[in-house]
Amino acid sequence: MKKTIIVAAFAALAINASAQGVSDALRFGQNEYFGTARSVALGNAMTALGGDLGSVQLNPAGSAVNSYSQFTITPSLNILTGTALYSASGNVDLESSGSISNSKSKLTMPNIGVMMNYKTHRKSGLLNVSFGIVGNATSYFNDDMSAGGTNRNSSYMGYLGALSTVNEMTTTELSKAYYNEMPFDLWPTMVGYRSGMIFEDGNGGYMSPVEDIVGGKFVLAGPIDQSYGRVSKGNRYDMVVNFGMNFSNRFFIGANLGIVDLDYSFNSYIKESAQTSDAFPVTISDKPDYFQSMKFRQGYSATGSGIYAKIGIIAVPVEGLRLGATIQTPTANYITERAWFSGETEYAHNSFSETIYDDEDYLYNYKFVAPARYSVGAAYTIPGFGLISADYELADFSTSKFRNVNYSSSGSFDDVNNAISRATGAQHMLRVGAEYTPLSNIAFRAGYNLTTCAERSMGDFDDLQSVSAPTHAFAFGAGYKSAGSFFCDAAVRCSVRPYEYLYPYPDYDDNISPEIRIANDLWSLMLTFGWRF
Repeated sequence: MKKTIIVAAFAALAINASAQGVSDALRFGQNEYFGTARSVALGNAMTALGGDLGSVQLNPAGSAVNSYSQFTITPSLNILTGTALYSASGNVDLESSGSISNSKSKLTMPNIGVMMNYKTHRKSGLLNVSFGIVGNATSYFNDDMSAGGTNRNSSYMGYLGALSTVNEMTTTELSKAYYNEMPFDLWPTMVGYRSGMIFEDGNGGYMSPVEDIVGGKFVLAGPIDQSYGRVSKGNRYDMVVNFGMNFSNRFFIGANLGIVDLDYSFNSYIKESAQTSDAFPVTISDKPDYFQSMKFRQGYSATGSGIYAKIGIIAVPVEGLRLGATIQTPTANYITERAWFSGETEYAHNSFSETIYDDEDYLYNYKFVAPARYSVGAAYTIPGFGLISADYELADFSTSKFRNVNYSSSGSFDDVNNAISRATGAQHMLRVGAEYTPLSNIAFRAGYNLTTCAERSMGDFDDLQSVSAPTHAFAFGAGYKSAGSFFCDAAVRCSVRPYEYLYPYPDYDDNISPEIRIANDLWSLMLTFGWRF
């Protein structure tokens, strides 16, 4: 027997916003600055430097540092490499089935922009003003991961059965095709029931075809092969409209109106297959059959736009020393989400199949307010040698908020916002960079970033503590500028991300979800082509 159900649906306003949570707040609010090859090679430590279109995103005052206009474009190749360890026992550090390597590459355009600079022809005071439009990428969501092994402990289908039992769902509710009539977190149970993953256990509850009842507890009747995979893609891109002013080459001030474009999609699957089909007998319509395999899939997409304002200053108190500071308002994002689920099971003997599509399109719209950002920086130029620069940036994710689109109250998001307030905190970013110029037209650069984790976890005494899971990024590059208008920069950056621990389903009854430990590195190879005029 093969049954398939495919559902394209998402929460209507009548449902609590259970699809939004802490992970969404971090995903949509964090910045992983890209920009031009020069800014990336310098570790994006550009708050006090300016003069580069990659720096405009970091400090709006940077646009007024140069006395010329310029245009830049930056193609890039992003390569994500990683490994995934799977543990059926729920502790990958104690027991794992070996690692699976994963990789994904994508061509991107992390920077494009034009800046017009106008001189006032004065000898002091306001010397020049700048106007421009610059687009810089602030996040890429590309990922492709798979992991799996033998599981003798638990099953995703068993979790669906336990969830249905605990919530005392009836077969009428599980058979519904209109998902907005049920809470969002119960939608997978409805897909599982309609696609043959769970059945009534005869005691008023539900069980999966791979389980037996032993001593009043559900246990697997035999080992199963289990695998999990996910694919995500998309980006967050900031287009800023910039205005800057230069006063006597000693004080620079600028402002950005930032417009955010967000595009994110995620697809995942979990597969379970019988190692020996005879171990899993099932009676369907009074006919004995045997479970062979299942596949449960879910997809999610989020698209939206946002807006924020940012002001910045750069001061030159003494020759060679530059100091910078910025303030960015919270970003108001307006997001539309869609989700879908599908379930498929295979049994040994029955050959009939069934496919069910939900012909209604359910969308959910909401507002997400990302945290404000503050940064300071200092740089020192050494004539005939180069420069060094350092930045510090702060964002407090506990201030992030989900809100309803049509009115200011958070309404149904109160529980989610309270969870965000408790489970997240301040994120700190340290950026340092150095540039060496052996010749007037040649430069070599290196940079480093440290970004702390904004998540907090429960300590030994029920106190919330910061999670020690920083992201490290190492970059280097080179630049050339001609005697004319053309210049070119190259950069390579490797972002070493912390381990991610993934649990394909929650623990249920006495059964523990598998644990997957993911290690990812993101390599970015960038070339910037620019023209001064």
